[in-house]
Formats: sequence, C-alpha cells, structure tokens
Amino acid sequence: MDLSLQATLEKCNSTKIDLVKIKDAVLRNTDLLDELINMATDLNYNNHPKALRIVELMTEDNPIFIENYIPKLIEQASHYKKCSAVRGISRILYFVVLTPEIKLNDFQKEALIEASLDWFIGNEKVACKVNALKIMTHFSDEFPWLKDTLRDLIEKEYASQLPSYQIASRTAIKKFNQ
Repeated sequence: MDLSLQATLEKCNSTKIDLVKIKDAVLRNTDLLDELINMATDLNYNNHPKALRIVELMTEDNPIFIENYIPKLIEQASHYKKCSAVRGISRILYFVVLTPEIKLNDFQKEALIEASLDWFIGNEKVACKVNALKIMTHFSDEFPWLKDTLRDLIEKEYASQLPSYQIASRTAIKKFNQ
C-alpha cells in the first residue's frame, strides 16, 4: 500500500469492493492487522465502523485469522453505539462462536451472552438481533437458562418483527425443543 492503512481507510468509501481491497492488503501484510484491530476497537476513531467491517470480512473468510484479537473484540463489543459497528461486531462474534477451533473461556462466553442479550432486547436493527439470537442459541445447551429467557422474549416480539427475525426465532425454538 502506498498510503498508510489509516489514510487508505479514510480515503475509501464504504463499498464492499473498496473494503475487500483493504482486507486483501492486510492479509498480504499481516503486520497491518494490529493497526486495523486498533482502529476497529477505538470508539473515538471516526472510521471505526469501516475498520470493523474489514475485520468482519476477514472473519467471514477465516475466523482463525483474528483469534489473538478475540479478547479485545469481546471486551469492546458492548461499547459500540453506531448501528453499523454493532452489526459488524455481532457478525464477527457469530463467526467466532461457530468456529470449533476457537476455544472461548467461561468469562468470554458470559460476556458474549450479555452483549448479545442487550442487542436482542435493545433497539438494534434486525440483522444485529438475528446475530445475537444465533450466538445465544449456540450457547443454549451450555447455559440452559437461555432457552426459557429467549422463548419468552421471542414470544413477545415475534409478531412485530421482520421475516429474518422470525426465521431465526423458529430455528432457535426448534433447537430448544430437541
């Protein structure tokens, strides 16, 4: 990259094509990953949602690539306020929990459940709610109290939610009933 990572990020628009180019540059030069994660988790940095979107694209390809940064991402998860950042972190963490090679400790699991529950019951957009529900459903066998809690929440919100929420809800309830 001719420009610094930060300058490149600030110069680009948020199209997937531009963000994928930056992602590919980071993958070619992994020394840039620390900088990218720092930008993605710095809530005072105006472009943290863009940086987080690049981390999301990397995680979608291979969650193992960000394994060393998972504690930092989990720690910051509940602090994001911008809609695009909350959606991004919820999706990143969803990919992380689905990756069997990544082992989370009990504290990390509990922090993920807490953040996911906040997103699910809060005023987040439906994509974030769906990711949160999928994260909590993943942990529902290990944390059985989640099943009743989520059943109650789903029952209250189901009729007023969008189809993607309803589909994820039916999938969760089906898993709870097995």
